[in-house]
Amino acid sequence: MRPCLEDFLQFVLSEFNVDRCDGADEVICEGRKRWRRRQIATLVRDAPDEAMRVLQELGYTVAEPNSGPRDPDTAKLRAFWAWCGDPATSAAGQDRSNVLRSRSHASRRESSQTVTPAPTTA
Repeated sequence: MRPCLEDFLQFVLSEFNVDRCDGADEVICEGRKRWRRRQIATLVRDAPDEAMRVLQELGYTVAEPNSGPRDPDTAKLRAFWAWCGDPATSAAGQDRSNVLRSRSHASRRESSQTVTPAPTTA
């Protein structure tokens, strides 16, 4: 599940010992619960067949709607690649790979160069 703002806030508050108002921890916890439930609802809508399978594994009785099963929304399940480009097929993914590759080569060139300190005069 994706991290939420509350995850980041809790990280900052705990790792950097940031002062907080009374009740801040409870507000962060409630916000995280809302976000997680929203994410779960979205996942169920996008992949109802998977939600049904998991609920049945847990012992729930789940019936398909009278209109028949709804197919998973594969476009939304693959939405990450739509947003950033599928590295296997998209020009955006290939461009990003080229940029990363060129950065890697540049950093190797920089690290392989030796720097000789200037002589000191006493």
